[in-house]
Amino acid sequence: ENFNAVAGWLIKRNKKTFLSGLSPERLQFFFTKIDVAHWVKLFQFLPAENTTEVFKTITTAITLPVLEKLPAVINALAANNDLQHFAKKQMVLLPDYFKALYDKTQERINAAALADLFVITQNLSPAKAWTTEIAELLTVNLQGQYVHSKLAPQLLLVKNKSELTDKLLHSCRQYLQQLASNEPQPPANWSRSLPDTADNKKEWKLLKIFLESPDERVFDYRKNQNERSALESAIKNAVVDLKTETIRKGSPHTLRITKTLDDYQRQMKDWKADVVLLEKVKG
Repeated sequence: ENFNAVAGWLIKRNKKTFLSGLSPERLQFFFTKIDVAHWVKLFQFLPAENTTEVFKTITTAITLPVLEKLPAVINALAANNDLQHFAKKQMVLLPDYFKALYDKTQERINAAALADLFVITQNLSPAKAWTTEIAELLTVNLQGQYVHSKLAPQLLLVKNKSELTDKLLHSCRQYLQQLASNEPQPPANWSRSLPDTADNKKEWKLLKIFLESPDERVFDYRKNQNERSALESAIKNAVVDLKTETIRKGSPHTLRITKTLDDYQRQMKDWKADVVLLEKVKG
């Protein structure tokens, strides 16, 4: 759902001060819900001082949705001769916005915002110091999921490379090379750690000796259904190298618990994905 009609209404009604009277939260909401083209129309309509006030308000206590939308707006303003000075000013301030948000959250901008950020470097030719700062902000505390799902794929789509994309590719290569250089090793034996959980203490106490045994791989738990269900539920709700099956021969039935290599196999799957992506970003 968009609120483009709000932009049309403000222009039609000549409401030049309406946005300045909104709370920061409400204005941020409208900023994310009105599309870029209508924001350009609004900024063409508003006096310069009101446009400045809008940007100041939406970027105070900036949110992730606002930061993700801002690069696209900057690019649209850069294409308009009358509004280009606003684009340049907001571009200069982008590192401050990133730092303010990234200092308080682990969330990172989406792929579309990254693509728009790369276009900014083509449209506005930022200074070298700006490029260095943005690159550092985008790659601080890199997480594998972000590199695989957003940063690296977006960099691989870039046709017109820039100093920014080169720096980001270099950081991706370094990050992935470090991961690829550490191939996971299979467990030395069948000993497994207790899961990191404060729940189901009774059940994990029951399994402690079995889990710590380097030789035992199978544990048969022949109890009534309530006790079997409690143990099975504890296992299913924890990250642990165990699988269960119910043996229905005899009464009561038996819950068979078997140690697995699931964690090692997950690590190997992730490692192989890291190796493949590393080759791609090496070009």
